[in-house]
Amino acid sequence: MATEDKMNNFNIPEGYFDTLADKIRTRVFIEELKEKNLGNGFSVPENYFENLEAKLYKTPNKPLEVKSKKSAKIISLSFVKYAAAASVLLVLSIVIYTYQSTNKLQSQLASLPNKDIEMYLQNNTTASDMPLIIENVDDIIIEVDNNIDTKELKNYLIETI
Repeated sequence: MATEDKMNNFNIPEGYFDTLADKIRTRVFIEELKEKNLGNGFSVPENYFENLEAKLYKTPNKPLEVKSKKSAKIISLSFVKYAAAASVLLVLSIVIYTYQSTNKLQSQLASLPNKDIEMYLQNNTTASDMPLIIENVDDIIIEVDNNIDTKELKNYLIETI
């Protein structure tokens, strides 16, 4: 226990002696300022508040004329973004509608039986439609009956051409 009594139990912060001289100089400077008795440090010129009104007004009875700034109204272009969005939506809906209608027509034609298509073409086509039909018909194997009478064939060719 005797060794514990002799130990120094006080700790000094790091860098204490490095900043000590600056702290002492600062305190001495503050004390010297207090001795000079500068008051609060602010001063007002004589008759400042009495002459203040005259300084605020150009003439003693007329207030200062404040020039109003002309302001220009800026047109907001917020409608442009809505118009752009509406036009994009319109274009997309037209494209989708067109795509669906063409696919619908093709699917309806694909579901028709071949006999109905043949009957429609026989009843509603003319000789001028033949090149178009021939171009759009895939390679179809046509079975030819060899028992066709030549007179019937000539009559058929004359009627169709």
